[in-house]
Amino acid sequence: MGDIASTVGPDAAPSRAAPVAPIDRLYPYGEMVLAVVVRRWLTSLVLAFTLVAVLVTASMALLRPSLDWDALAYTALALEQPGDSAEALHGKAYATVKSLVSETRFKTLTEDDEYRRHQIQSASAFASMMPMYRVKIGYVEALRLLQPHIGVLRAAHVLNITALLLLMAAAIWWLDRNKALLAAPLVFLVYLSLQGRDVLEGILTDLPAAGLTVAALAAFAARKPFLTAVFLLVAITVRPDTILLAIAMAITAVLFAQQRLAALLTLAACFAVYFWMVASVGHIGWWPHFWFSNVHIQNDMSGFAPPFSFAAYAKGLARGGFMALAYNNWPMVTAMCLTALALMWRFEIKPNRSEAATLLVLALTLGAKFVLFPLPDDRIYLPLVLALILTTLGPIRRWLSSQPRGGAG
Repeated sequence: MGDIASTVGPDAAPSRAAPVAPIDRLYPYGEMVLAVVVRRWLTSLVLAFTLVAVLVTASMALLRPSLDWDALAYTALALEQPGDSAEALHGKAYATVKSLVSETRFKTLTEDDEYRRHQIQSASAFASMMPMYRVKIGYVEALRLLQPHIGVLRAAHVLNITALLLLMAAAIWWLDRNKALLAAPLVFLVYLSLQGRDVLEGILTDLPAAGLTVAALAAFAARKPFLTAVFLLVAITVRPDTILLAIAMAITAVLFAQQRLAALLTLAACFAVYFWMVASVGHIGWWPHFWFSNVHIQNDMSGFAPPFSFAAYAKGLARGGFMALAYNNWPMVTAMCLTALALMWRFEIKPNRSEAATLLVLALTLGAKFVLFPLPDDRIYLPLVLALILTTLGPIRRWLSSQPRGGAG
């Protein structure tokens, strides 16, 4: 015991101080620099980075366009003149698209399967597909307005890039209202994961419809009924199934006693536009279109009017569900958002009234959209899933704000 005491007692030799590492000397200065960046410039830097990412992605769409078969239909309608025969419409569409893509790509568009081979061989079969595209009057008219000046492909790109900027502006406005601007890159990443590049590069209605839909939902969440109505009405002319969103908003407004008159008047206007478009172009109707897209593709839609079949409907629904889960991202992103909301609810972090109303609108629209027309593709659900992310970020930001700040250890 004496030997042990002598080593630790007052007569023991003092221990050497640990050497100070250079990083420890620099640490206070690094903290000071980070504090300035985080407090003053971080949000601006994040938004600038997001804007650069958006512009680079848009630039790639101009440099490397990608067209699928729908480009032939929209090109035909953009170039259509009064009195054009089916043969004239067919010839202009195929000649124009052939001039826009490589020989290999054109061969894929025209020979890849029986449907495509039949379309290039039969002008009447090709013309029978047009009512399914012609009903998107707003998009077709915008292409017709722009294409004489810049060509149909550049016209589609102008519409797509404008829609992307509108979508991101609406998303940033939404994030700013929730004090969650730092999540802007996450929102754009989710956009890219939902076929965001594909819809930007081609001649499709999906991105213009998505931009208008997210803007309408942002206005609804902010309780701006006039803006909501304007964006909804334009969106319906680009993608008529947006009528489901208008119905969901009206139901929610009634249930929440929130601007009911404005919502019902907007719904009435949307129904008027919807039925006018369907009647004016001679649309084939829901069930033939359902069969064509979800049960079995038809080489010619002339006179196609199959009787309703529960078995065929179940087959289409099962096919859409399997394809969505196996090959697309929107079900997983939706599930992650709902899981986050459920976990926060458990810890008493609940959506506020506006967020709850928006979540109900999204649930009704997503459910109705899939049940009535179960296309599995990410691009179909892109605006609704983005709006779900934006709504979920509100409670998440409040939860993070409620956490205690780090203190002394």
